[in-house]
Amino acid sequence: MVDWHNRYGNFLHSAILTGLLSGYTTFSSLQLDAAKLVNQKQAILAASYLMLSVLSCLLAAAMGAWLAY
Repeated sequence: MVDWHNRYGNFLHSAILTGLLSGYTTFSSLQLDAAKLVNQKQAILAASYLMLSVLSCLLAAAMGAWLAY
């Protein structure tokens, strides 16, 4: 008999819940904050916030890949 609740193990379960779902909610929060800034007539600040956030995340990912190599 197969135990379907622990089929893939704890690591994959944690990776999906933490990595995928947390990334989705973080991205949603980023977009919500930018939309609030646009609604407050601060479009330049919103664009700067989005660009700096995405660039810093890409830089952090590249640094992590470099450190792992």
